[in-house]
Amino acid sequence: CLLFQYCIKPVIPLLFHESKKGDSLYAASSEQSATQIGGHKTDAVSPLKYVLFASVLWVSLEYIRTLGPLGFPWGLFAYAQWKNVTLIQMVDITGVYGVSFIIMLFNAALAYIIMQYRKPSLSNTLGTPQMSVLSIILVSAIIFVFYYGMNAIGKYSLTVENKRGGIDVAIIQGNIDQNEKWDEHYLGKTLGVFYGLTRELRTSPDLVIWPETAITLSLNENPVVRDNILGFVKSTGSSLITGVLESENNKYYNRAVFISRQGEIAGKYDKIHLVPFVEAVPKFFYVIMPFLKQAVPGEDFTPGETFAVFSGPKGNFSCCVCFESIFPGHIRRFAKDGASFLVNITNDAWFGKTSAPYHHFAINVFRAVENRMEIARAANSGISGFIDKTGTPAYYTKLYTRGIIRSYLTPRTNITFYTRFGDVFAFACLIASLLFIIKLPVTRKVK
Repeated sequence: CLLFQYCIKPVIPLLFHESKKGDSLYAASSEQSATQIGGHKTDAVSPLKYVLFASVLWVSLEYIRTLGPLGFPWGLFAYAQWKNVTLIQMVDITGVYGVSFIIMLFNAALAYIIMQYRKPSLSNTLGTPQMSVLSIILVSAIIFVFYYGMNAIGKYSLTVENKRGGIDVAIIQGNIDQNEKWDEHYLGKTLGVFYGLTRELRTSPDLVIWPETAITLSLNENPVVRDNILGFVKSTGSSLITGVLESENNKYYNRAVFISRQGEIAGKYDKIHLVPFVEAVPKFFYVIMPFLKQAVPGEDFTPGETFAVFSGPKGNFSCCVCFESIFPGHIRRFAKDGASFLVNITNDAWFGKTSAPYHHFAINVFRAVENRMEIARAANSGISGFIDKTGTPAYYTKLYTRGIIRSYLTPRTNITFYTRFGDVFAFACLIASLLFIIKLPVTRKVK
């Protein structure tokens, strides 16, 4: 409500009120701009327009934040509800923005009611037909969200017994110190940690996952190291996917490498959405500010071009790297191209002991539900874990600990509305916001 009161509310009078010359905007908004609805004298902003405009505008702004090389959809409203399993089931239709819409809808309605009570002369607004319609919309939204949510949970929830026989996956959390991780002199020690933890597995899983840039040396330029790793993977009897800091044709890649249980490199995925100004400076900045080429040290990473789908022993899967998981459309593309489950490798040690690793993990919950695709997440220092198709986390680790977690994943069996059609709900909100703005003025004064 506070966010609505101070961020969205001030914009609405600008869009829905006409003012007389010499009058202040808010005077025109409250006292001189009124309409007659069903015999009731009301504020010029009807509750329906007020609440719906605030909701679609908010969703539109969140959607815009995902676009372009500077896109960064971190901290969306919906992510605060990641533990509300029933509520978030709707995102397999609307995407994450549907939950943001519901939150804003109820908060805007509550803010509207509070504002009417603060204006005694307008308190009869609450008895208008439009307010009745709004009440029906709110009640219907509650019924739909929770009815749909409970049915989806019943459909996609699986017991441990049902999961057995699925894809056996082990996640290795090495918790490698950042001061040692990037020093090639410590590579032997780092590999020793991952080798040792992997050998602790009593039986061979179908897939072992090491985190982002677990190997900070180019395998192409260091064949001895590459052959050593391939030989180790073959000795385990399991497939491995790991992050590699790779160099190829004088270009650098943040790469995920898939190694088969036969000890052969069976596939690769180069990170497509690079972190702006960290992994690469967006090209248009070099055009408008050429001095950045000299000011920014080191070489930029090269973005990948292919949404790779790996052929695993028990099903196809894809791997996204680091913050790519915060982009709904990016993960949807993997699902649409045939991935039956998703691996997310990351190094969140950069965040330190803050709330960011928790938030980054929670975001993956929505990617799992949107596509009904289970996720195995391996982080260098945490949080690693498994997320099922209902968005319920399981067997997740603590921050800055070293260890192994293991579980079964069940492959995706259907294509959701969101996977098939994408962010049509967010786009519809964007169109609705534009229509609200274009169709001005929307009220008439009562003389």
